[in-house]
Amino acid sequence: MSIYTDGTYAANNPTFHADHCDWKARQVAAILRDNNITYSRLVDVGCGSGGVVRYFAATHPEAMHYGVDISPQALALCKQYPAPSNAQFSSEFDPNVHPDVVTLLDVLEHVENPWEFLRRFRAVPYVVIHFPLDAHVLGILRGTPMRLRQDVGHIHLFTRETALSFVRECGLTVIDERFTPGALELPKRRPIGNRLNPLRRVLFAFAPHLAARTLGGFPLLVLTKGETE
Repeated sequence: MSIYTDGTYAANNPTFHADHCDWKARQVAAILRDNNITYSRLVDVGCGSGGVVRYFAATHPEAMHYGVDISPQALALCKQYPAPSNAQFSSEFDPNVHPDVVTLLDVLEHVENPWEFLRRFRAVPYVVIHFPLDAHVLGILRGTPMRLRQDVGHIHLFTRETALSFVRECGLTVIDERFTPGALELPKRRPIGNRLNPLRRVLFAFAPHLAARTLGGFPLLVLTKGETE
């Protein structure tokens, strides 16, 4: 049984990283704004606690927002918060919604067949993907991939290059991409992450690609255009 439906993931991550939601939403808002993209319907797939949906529902009251998650524990957590009138949560993607934007934020690394999963959204005008870049030098040396596999279910490891190649293999066109400063701005569960941040900050300022490859902590945000014609 899936760790996302049998309660295993919820036991290890009871908040579903709710403290990251506003930060992720701001990254998405920035890349949409920088590319002059507006929408009427946005779907957050793998919505967890629903924080991203609630953020956009508050900042875009004229649009509809949908959160989808297969975890019953995540959906129960969504219901603990007041639901705006322009936000809905469910366990399945509704094919009748026809979203203008789909967000997949720290989702694809969990999916057994991410190629098949992402290709489902090729007809969506815009898909925004946030990739943790777990295949970095420091992480490999410290054995981080196995910890991530056990604690948070990351079964695929990406670098910037493999993430972009994967997106294109799925038939989507990359129109913008950027590193996000997760290591520098998100709360840390492990003290060593904080101790490395001064070095991360300096290296990222001068050589962001090198910082992501060696020290890690800088996920990749990708804005794609689907096959809409």
